Amino acid sequence: MQELVRPELDKIDHRLRAAKRTLARKTAVSIGIAVLATKCGLMLGLGPGLADAAGVAAMAAGVGGAGAKYFDDKQGIELSDMYFLWKALSHAE
Repeated sequence: MQELVRPELDKIDHRLRAAKRTLARKTAVSIGIAVLATKCGLMLGLGPGLADAAGVAAMAAGVGGAGAKYFDDKQGIELSDMYFLWKALSHAE
């Protein structure tokens, strides 16, 4: 148990936490870029609608890619042999 199972469960936990942190960071960066794009659009004289559209487009591109990466990572983790045991233990706690 301590030599085989516990290290695998710890690895699953570590990988899931890392994926969540990466998603949060990429989302924060995307929001910052969206705000910057919107402000730049307003400063360049674009209308509020166009400036907002530029900000939304910038945010959607970043968040969409980060979300896709997170779900790909999570799916890979869920295919692990020990994922079911990890999930069962997390529900038991």
